[in-house]
Amino acid sequence: MLGTLAILFAGAGIAALELPALLRRHKFKDAAIFLSLLALGLILAIWTALPQELPNPLDWIIWMFEPWGEQLHRILS
Repeated sequence: MLGTLAILFAGAGIAALELPALLRRHKFKDAAIFLSLLALGLILAIWTALPQELPNPLDWIIWMFEPWGEQLHRILS
């Protein structure tokens, strides 16, 4: 819980430093991209700080293609 709060405070600090300059120069698209990337980074950082294990995309790929590989192996054997 403390780690999550620290990450959120760090994200708020980064936004407080960067956003005013972007908004002053009327760079609204840049500000939107900055906020979306900051939000994505904060979500991933909080997810990493939590005690649960992160899913591995490679496991999903193996689960999806393993039946096809077995069928192809049977056909070619």
